[in-house]
Amino acid sequence: EGVNTNPTTDDEKWYLKYTFMNEGGGLIGEAMVEIDQSAASSGGWVLDTNSVGEVILPEDSYTTTIQLVGGKDATGTVWADEFILQGRTGWAGGIWNETVGVPDGWIYWLPRGEDGNISDGYENTRVTDEESYHGKYSLKFDIPKGTHDGFIGTRMYPLGGGSGSAKGANDISTLGDVNVGDMLRISVWIKASNLTPDSVDVVGDQWSVSLTPIFHNSLGGNEGFNDIWASDIPLVFPKVTEFDWTQFYIDVMVPENSKSLSMRLHPLGRFQGTVYMDGLEVKRINDVTNIESDKYLPTEYALYQNFPNPFNPSTILSYSLPLESNVIIKIYDMIGREVKTLVNDYKNAGVHEITWNGDNNYGSKVVSGTYVYTIKAGDFFQAKKMIMLK
Repeated sequence: EGVNTNPTTDDEKWYLKYTFMNEGGGLIGEAMVEIDQSAASSGGWVLDTNSVGEVILPEDSYTTTIQLVGGKDATGTVWADEFILQGRTGWAGGIWNETVGVPDGWIYWLPRGEDGNISDGYENTRVTDEESYHGKYSLKFDIPKGTHDGFIGTRMYPLGGGSGSAKGANDISTLGDVNVGDMLRISVWIKASNLTPDSVDVVGDQWSVSLTPIFHNSLGGNEGFNDIWASDIPLVFPKVTEFDWTQFYIDVMVPENSKSLSMRLHPLGRFQGTVYMDGLEVKRINDVTNIESDKYLPTEYALYQNFPNPFNPSTILSYSLPLESNVIIKIYDMIGREVKTLVNDYKNAGVHEITWNGDNNYGSKVVSGTYVYTIKAGDFFQAKKMIMLK
């Protein structure tokens, strides 16, 4: 606002100055991004950037500083926010995490774009008080069009414990008495809306939200992210357009030479929808030995709203089981008469779905109207309504 226009010397310019230094403090590169002064006021926030590939460093930058500079003859007021570095390979990372409200010690990445385009939806990622499972806040991904990867990641957490792990002399916090070969259960609470259930059938896991554990052989961010083992582990959502707070978890084994663990909350490249994530937790467990069979399992019983609803001629009912259970799913009309028994069998833990084709126990098609479907699994019971339209 009110800046001097059309500067002719550096002393009259407003600009951002990026300085890159190596581990020894030596200068390895500088970049100057001039702020547009063709008009006295921008009228709002605008994106300012230099050209792709304009800055090429001879080695990795160990320390990067950013200065907002007004030359000695520059006038007016300038605000700068949301500082982004984007590699030519396409990743864009935020310098100051607080620009999206992410707590100190977390990192975030925006999606890969085409030569600087970062507007595919991950820029809507925010810490918000709109929803929460614990406390007042949660992390919100609001992705209208999923075409690239983006994630929020934690800092490295030291792995403590005995002979199996390399505990550092300066560890401040640890994940308890954790050793190589131990099983860790990583869980998160998720609330979702605006989902497109059919998309997962088309694009597979790339539509999913994943938890990504990364084990490192270093302890601090300045030592580099030296990965020993990492994996995007997709969570299996129920086939619904929305669901309330549900806890999901994965189990992973601590590999050899692990000194620390970091986590990513990671909607994959083709995901579309809105998810709130809260209560990320890592626990050491002793009674899980098979990683594959215990991946991405919910930790609570749930019956979800059918999809589609209303429907004709068929609809899908989804439900979650934290344990192997005898499951009974029945459909009733509005005066309580049984219409159809869909399931009466033992089912493994996980997210399941069953299709109802609008018929009764005798194979005849039902009439239009509202129906009630129920689930009984152990001591859990729940009922929901659905509408059949012809």
